[in-house]
Order: sequence, then structure tokens, then C-alpha cells
Amino acid sequence: AMAEVYGEKPKIFTKEWWPYFWLYYKWHTVAIVFVIVLVSTWITDCVRKEKFDLRMTYLGGTYYDIQMWDKAEKMLEKSIKDTDGNGEKNIGMMDLVIAEGNEYGEQNYASYLKHDMTFSEDLSYVYIYDSKELERVLEEGVLAGCYAKVSDWLNTDVSDDKLIYTDNTAYAVSLRDSKILKKAGFDCEELYVLVRTDAPTYENAVITANNLIK
Repeated sequence: AMAEVYGEKPKIFTKEWWPYFWLYYKWHTVAIVFVIVLVSTWITDCVRKEKFDLRMTYLGGTYYDIQMWDKAEKMLEKSIKDTDGNGEKNIGMMDLVIAEGNEYGEQNYASYLKHDMTFSEDLSYVYIYDSKELERVLEEGVLAGCYAKVSDWLNTDVSDDKLIYTDNTAYAVSLRDSKILKKAGFDCEELYVLVRTDAPTYENAVITANNLIK
């Protein structure tokens, strides 16, 4: 809620206005600047980082150790193609954790912002969500045409109860029996995989998504 203002409001950008502004809008300003700096730093990092043959994004409420993601990446990298022709096969993972509690509001906002920005850039092609975040993104993402229908990329035998439907079309597959994730130490009962529709590395996305499900 907006702080209650007492007395006459000073003229904008005058000497009297700055203390007034800082008193009533300090935390709004700090929060906005924090998010802008965080996202700008992340974009700069993405530009500078090595090229990847596939990028993946995790969004969920559980923090997984970086070593677990590294283990999973190494197993998944064996099957993908060297799309950038640098003689190496690399998967880049973006791990976005949504924490419980009001004190994590800005951090969570930045994570959602990063997630949504991957669709406007060529940054991510395979998405792993927990059940809570899946519910949140599915409706928006399907309407925006962000995710491919499972029928377009699935070449692994799965039972129908592992498919998540929206408007009678499956867009997500459960990872509860994922051998690769379990081997890397994940509890994957509540994890799901989706593939982005317009992925430049679509072939690697399909290979990886199917290997995750097995």
C-alpha cells in the first residue's frame, strides 16, 4: 500500500522534493533498481557466455544443487548434436527458484522476468517446471503459442497419465520416472518437461526432452 502523505507535496526535482521522495518512495525505488540491475547483469552474462548447443530452463520452488544439474547435463550432452560446430557438445542450464515468503518478492519477480524473457530471445528451448509453476505458465504459454504439442515431439512410450492436457491437447510430460534425473540425485515426482515451439535448436530440444522422460 502507498504510504500516507502528510503536508504539502513539494515541486518535483526541487531541493525540498528529494527528501520527500526518499521518505515516501525509498523502498519502491530500491526494489525497482534492484530488479533492473539484476536483469541487466543477467543479459550481459548471457551475451558474454559461451555458445550452447541447447539451453534449458528450470522454474520451481525447490533449490537443486548446481552439481546435480551438472551431472544431468553431462548425461544429456552425450546424445545431442554439435549445432554450433565448435567441436563440443554443451547444454546451458538456467536454474530459477521461486522461494516462499514476502521477503523474496523482488528475487521471485526477477526470476519470473528472466523466465519470460527467454521467449523473446533465443535463450531457452527445453523447460522443466514443478507442478505449481506448470499450472501458472501453461495457460499463458499455450495461449501465446510458446510450447509445442507433445504429439509433435514425443517419440518415447509413455502412459497417458503422464501427459498434462490443456484444451484437450497435451503440452507437458511428467518426469517422475526420469532415469537421468534420478541418477543425478533429483526428486522428480513433481517435475514436468515442455519444449519450445520456435527453437532454433529444435532437434536437440526433442532429443533432450525424450531422454529426460525415459
